[in-house]
Amino acid sequence: MITIGVILALLGFVGWMVYLFNTLVSLSNHADAAWAQIDSQLARRYELVARLLDLVKTSQAAAGPAQEELAAARAAAMNAYTPAEKSQAEPPLAAGITTVLALAHSLPQLTTNEEFLQLQHTLTDIEDYLQGARREYNALAEDLNARSASFPNSFLASLFGVDSRELYQPAHT
Repeated sequence: MITIGVILALLGFVGWMVYLFNTLVSLSNHADAAWAQIDSQLARRYELVARLLDLVKTSQAAAGPAQEELAAARAAAMNAYTPAEKSQAEPPLAAGITTVLALAHSLPQLTTNEEFLQLQHTLTDIEDYLQGARREYNALAEDLNARSASFPNSFLASLFGVDSRELYQPAHT
């Protein structure tokens, strides 16, 4: 009778550990997928910024320094990879986009350009998407980090290489 009880207790313990491990792996995979979506939209925005710079290039005198700052911010953002790096690189890019768009609105040839208007609309859509995606990713990352920091999850996370995640929190400029 004791042997059956020990076996059942051991099976219960193993089942519980498997459940905890699967929960950590699932959260990790969901966080990775959420970050991939953010990264994809950021890459799309970088391409749109290049198109914006090309459109505004026609009026170099009006937007020269702002264009240079935006180009530099885009390059820095494209060379950032982790959420923490992106958190640092994205605010100057967002500020540069805002500045160049404001300057572009003072140019009559751009305010009537269909490509410019579509580009501006798409950039706004991407910003809206990124806000929601950032909240989702950060919620998953916080949940994963909290669960993987508690015992016995911390043991399982370190044993099987489930790492905590950095949050994506670009500072508002």
